[in-house]
Amino acid sequence: PGRSNSMCSCRRTPPPGPASPVIGADGTIYVGSHDRGFVALARDGSLRWRYAATDRFYASAAISSDGTIIVGNHDRSVVALTPQGQLRWRRELGAPVDASPTIDDDGTIYVTADGLWALDPGGSPRWHVPTADALRTPPAVHPAGLVLVGTTDGRIVAVRRTGEVA
Repeated sequence: PGRSNSMCSCRRTPPPGPASPVIGADGTIYVGSHDRGFVALARDGSLRWRYAATDRFYASAAISSDGTIIVGNHDRSVVALTPQGQLRWRRELGAPVDASPTIDDDGTIYVTADGLWALDPGGSPRWHVPTADALRTPPAVHPAGLVLVGTTDGRIVAVRRTGEVA
């Protein structure tokens, strides 16, 4: 009672998607939706910007150390957006990108689609390890230098940061 909350109480992004929002260093809230939009919301819930894609967003975004927002789309692409909502780059992959990307300490972006992809901070592929089925889980970076990802048949694939399957 009597306390104010500096975060917004509610903002509808119709129709919402299953992804969790992520919060930038300045408190901006980033979230994608099934209406093919990815939005940035201010703390008070007002819309800062909207990026229009060609398909739905199912995954949460990742934010790099320089504030770049990386998010996958069901249209088989991963995009990098500036904190102002401008497209920095777009990389087409071989299957829908329905899992959240993971950013390593060195800036490498790991994304799952038709296998595990490693992209440099500019969106160029460093390597790709194909899998029989599309991957739907986000990659995890292990302290031992491995990138781990779960497959649809219940296996965990371990890949060295060089792209070699461990």
